[in-house]
Amino acid sequence: MDNYQKFAVLVIDPQNGWINNYTEKLFERIYSFISEYGLNGVTLIATFSNTPKSKFRKLLSWWDGFTDKVDTGIIPPFNNGQFPVFRRRTYGMPPSFWRALRLRGVDELLITGVETDASVIKIAMDAFDRGINSWIVAELVGSTYGESGQEAGLRIARKVLGKDHVYGSAHEFFRRVVLHA
Repeated sequence: MDNYQKFAVLVIDPQNGWINNYTEKLFERIYSFISEYGLNGVTLIATFSNTPKSKFRKLLSWWDGFTDKVDTGIIPPFNNGQFPVFRRRTYGMPPSFWRALRLRGVDELLITGVETDASVIKIAMDAFDRGINSWIVAELVGSTYGESGQEAGLRIARKVLGKDHVYGSAHEFFRRVVLHA
């Protein structure tokens, strides 16, 4: 890939509320990857909030997280305003996100962030349904449920996307997919 015109990186939920023992280093790895390979201009952010009209409040009435800035605040260095932010109240992405990709002609999407076993896989399948090649790199996704959530999500990803769309390391992904080496 000579340029990144048709390529985008989505960082799902780099927010305070998703940080725990299992995810505390994840967003540092993602930002290092973006910086190392000069992907700032093709990176997009997804954030989650659990508003009163959220399906999570209606259908999962027990869950009341992500209702204030303590949880929903974007963490550094993703909070510096350099990346477009798409706000959502569901597992998937809003129509404005898919429209933005279509207008840019994006047909390759690297999905990073949390939760491997929920939003990551949901968005990857939505991309597939829209004819967008989606990629998942194990070291650039994570689950607040730890290794069990991570492995469950990666198993599903290998099944529904194909094992050639799930990589272990960011460097291997970049070399094989982006550089076609």
